[in-house]
Amino acid sequence: MYALKQNDTPFKPIHHMNLFRRLAFSTKLFIGFSIVLLFTLALSLVALYQIRSLYVINDQLRDNWMPAIDVLRKANDSFDRYLIKELQHINETNADNKLKIQIEVDSLIDAIEQQTKNFEKLVGSIKTDDKTQTAYNVLKRAIDDFFKNVSEVTLQLSNKGERDEAMTFRRTKANTKRLENYRKAMSTLIKSSVDGGVATTNEIDTIFHQSLFRFILLLSISIIAGFMISFAVSRDISRQVGGEPSRIAEIASQVSEGDLDIHFNPEKKPRGIFASVQDIVNTLKEVVSITKVIAQGETSRKIQPKSNKDELASSINEMVDFFQTQNHIKDSLN
Repeated sequence: MYALKQNDTPFKPIHHMNLFRRLAFSTKLFIGFSIVLLFTLALSLVALYQIRSLYVINDQLRDNWMPAIDVLRKANDSFDRYLIKELQHINETNADNKLKIQIEVDSLIDAIEQQTKNFEKLVGSIKTDDKTQTAYNVLKRAIDDFFKNVSEVTLQLSNKGERDEAMTFRRTKANTKRLENYRKAMSTLIKSSVDGGVATTNEIDTIFHQSLFRFILLLSISIIAGFMISFAVSRDISRQVGGEPSRIAEIASQVSEGDLDIHFNPEKKPRGIFASVQDIVNTLKEVVSITKVIAQGETSRKIQPKSNKDELASSINEMVDFFQTQNHIKDSLN
C-alpha cells in the first residue's frame, strides 16, 4: 500500500464554511443576494411560462371551441329552417311565392355549407382528437347525402306541382333514415365539440394548479435560501464582531475620552473585534496601573508583551528598566 513519505502532507478536507468565512464581507453579501436573485428569476420565468401556456389554451377556448360550437348551433338552426321552407315549398301553389321560397331554400343550403366549412377551419387550426374529426366527416357525408338524394328530388317534384308525390317521397323509410343520420351526426359532433371545450378548461385548471404548486415551491425555496443566507452572513458577522456594535462603539468612545472605567462580563468569553477591544482596554488599564506605580517610585513591575510587535509594552518596560538603572546608580553613589 502507498505510505506517506516524510515530507508528504496528509490530505486535509476543505471545509466550505471555512472558505465562506474567509471571503470578504462584500463578497458574502454579493453571493447571498445573487442566490436569492437567481431563485427569484427562476420563479419569474416559471410564472411567465405558465401564464403563457394559460393564455394560449384560453385563446383556443375563446377563439376556436366556443365559436365552433356556436357555428354548429347556427348550422343546425339553418337545417331546421330549411326543412320548414321545404315543406312550405311543397304546399305552395302560387308560382311567384314558390319562387321566393326556392330562393330562401337555396340561401339556407348555402348557409349550411358555409357554416360547416367555418367549423372545419375553426377546429382544424387547433389540436383535436380523432373523435372530433371523425364526427365531422360523418356529419358532412350525412348532409351531402340528404341534400343530394332527398332534397333535390323532393324540390324537383314540388316544382312540377306533384305535391303528393313529393310528400310521399319525402316520407319514405330510406329518406327518414337519412334525416335521422343527420340528426345523430350533428348531435355527436356537438357533443364532441363540447367535450373538447371541457377538456380545454380541464387543461387550464391543471396548468393553474401545477403553476400554483411550482410557484409555492420556488417561493418556499427562495424564502428558505434567503433565511439561511441571512442567518449565515449575520452569524459570521456576529462571530467576527463578537458583540453588539453599539456596545463596541460606546467602549471606543469612552477610550477616546480617556475613560477606562469599563467593565466586562468575566463569564462570557470574548471573540472577534470585541475581544480585541477588550484586550486593548485591559492593556491600557495595565499601562495606567504601572505608570501610577512608577510615579510613586516603584519600578519592579513590568508588562507582559502580547507579541514581538507590542511596542507599547516594550516602551513601558524600557522605561521601567531606565528607572531601575537610575535607581541603582543613585544607590551606588550614596
